[in-house]
Amino acid sequence: MGGDDSSTEFRNWVHESTDLITWTQIDSAPWSGRRGHQGIVVKNKLYIMGGAEGSGVYQNDLWEYDGHNWGELKPQHDWPAARAMFSAFVTDGQINI
Repeated sequence: MGGDDSSTEFRNWVHESTDLITWTQIDSAPWSGRRGHQGIVVKNKLYIMGGAEGSGVYQNDLWEYDGHNWGELKPQHDWPAARAMFSAFVTDGQINI
């Protein structure tokens, strides 16, 4: 999902594969094209966070995908500052950055 390609444009494309050989573009996500973001799965939902747009602007947005629909979440207290090229992992059903 997302990233930049040989044309140096930043993308927000989403692809899927059932065999890890054949890939099909299924969507362009509503979040801006970017790289250096993180994608992580918690309780069968995909979360996309952070990254940098082509203009160099860092993001601190958070998106949720349930397999059918995207929605932007609006975290409130103590949400990390905008960032790119970071790590995220899940322990006990919680996202850690």
